[in-house]
Amino acid sequence: MKKMTRHGNKRIKERVNDYSNKNSLLTLVRKNGRTKEDFIGEFYQYLLNKSRRGAKVRVYKNNIYILAKNSKKLITVYSVPSQFLPVTQYGINSQKKNVMNHIAMLDKKPVELTLKNAMLIKGILLKKIQNEQGLIIKIIIQCYENDLISINIDDIEKLILDKQLLTEQIAKEMGVTL
Repeated sequence: MKKMTRHGNKRIKERVNDYSNKNSLLTLVRKNGRTKEDFIGEFYQYLLNKSRRGAKVRVYKNNIYILAKNSKKLITVYSVPSQFLPVTQYGINSQKKNVMNHIAMLDKKPVELTLKNAMLIKGILLKKIQNEQGLIIKIIIQCYENDLISINIDDIEKLILDKQLLTEQIAKEMGVTL
């Protein structure tokens, strides 16, 4: 199976320094390249514009690879524009991404949060507040004392499901006492 279009082949020769083994490079790009969802701000917007018509975008070693949506063939390659270098300044770190993924799964469920200042908070995850990019930037927790607390996503160290409270809630709904 061809891994790139004719145009992609030309652009990889023209724009990528090490293209001696294009197929293994493309495997690395697909496996280790970061998606547009891994970035924020102006660089995210730039990548969004590059991914029109549903094409997949991967950023790998200061190059932007545009891959066909279904066939995953390389369509073209661009260098990351200098105003976005280093791209790490626009990246979402893995811990923050992990917290955001947990928040998405635990909506309206009992949670246990550990903040970066070591404070422990237990409550129900009531609401997620997102920015214009759709990234979660804040959450609202209803503590068991019925207080509402607004927490900035950057202040969260760890977020897990409060299994004990969930078990109690399920038992209560079923009319069972533990």
